[in-house]
Amino acid sequence: MTERLMILDLDGTCYPSSSALTRIIDERTTDFLLNRAGLTSAELAAMEERTPSILKALALLDIPRVQWATAVYEAVPYQQLLSPDPALTRALSRIAAHRIVVTMAPQRHAIAVLGALGLTAAIDHTISVYETDHTDKHDIYRALVEEYGASRTTAVGDNATLDLDPAAALGCRCAHIDPQGRSGAYPAFRDLAQALVTLP
Repeated sequence: MTERLMILDLDGTCYPSSSALTRIIDERTTDFLLNRAGLTSAELAAMEERTPSILKALALLDIPRVQWATAVYEAVPYQQLLSPDPALTRALSRIAAHRIVVTMAPQRHAIAVLGALGLTAAIDHTISVYETDHTDKHDIYRALVEEYGASRTTAVGDNATLDLDPAAALGCRCAHIDPQGRSGAYPAFRDLAQALVTLP
């Protein structure tokens, strides 16, 4: 296998974390956890500190993930919240690599987001952790790296713990999408477009 691989996170990476869609998902998830699990705000904050993976949090709380997905992703007005980004589509399409989106969200959410952004044709494959037995991206990354090789793989995401640390542990190149441009363990870019221009 000589082809390169680019692993992309979805939410907060393919579109900005400042999007109204992000706010809706976050608010619905918070309301669900507070109401369904009976957590207090302090307990929820402690849970988020303990694990940034919503799927792992649901497992710890013994809540079926389908209940979360139904509460959060039903009747989302994607076309009203996101707009096509032709420049990003062209930039992604020019990347000489197999482009795979790996997301914690349900597959239907990924399909809707990529469609609303006009990125469907620029993405070769989408993997939903939600649709698997996993609660994080570690094992999925490991399988991809075994196929493509760590030296030929780049991971791009907005959450260092969820999206980048698993890839870095396997020896992959990483890029952090951070609108604040804060320096950290990984090179930071204000958005995916800037990262695509800068990455080799």
